[in-house]
Amino acid sequence: MKTQKIEKEQPFVDNRGYLHTDTGDPWHAYAPRIFWTEKARHLFSAALDAGILEPSEGDFYFQRAEGITKAQLAYWCKRASTYLGLDKGRMQESNQPRTCWPPFDQFFGTTPSAPLRAALHNIEESTAPEEYTAEIDAFFESLNAEPTPGR
Repeated sequence: MKTQKIEKEQPFVDNRGYLHTDTGDPWHAYAPRIFWTEKARHLFSAALDAGILEPSEGDFYFQRAEGITKAQLAYWCKRASTYLGLDKGRMQESNQPRTCWPPFDQFFGTTPSAPLRAALHNIEESTAPEEYTAEIDAFFESLNAEPTPGR
């Protein structure tokens, strides 16, 4: 998988000696640096358009939309980690990808005492997890069907 280019947050001189100044982009003020890619911007924008996320009025850029549970947001983050190529290898016992949780916890303002990954267990332990995951799965299937940004 091709590595995504990380955007710059402040004035910098590129390899050719040209000075670039900060654009004042609010994405850089709110999003963890790992999300400063075209693909991540597209993902969050698409989630906003799909009604999974909504703009936040607080200290964070986005929050889960009305009707989306914290467990569904956690499942979205798990899928987003894989989509963005942030997973940290695979778990030995299940061969499932190991989700990179910290940037999502930071972005959505979850606390160490109630991290997103803890909410994911609500779906995994439910009697009909597909009821909770169907909307998120359909969202990622539609993203995978369109051309990938940043390539």
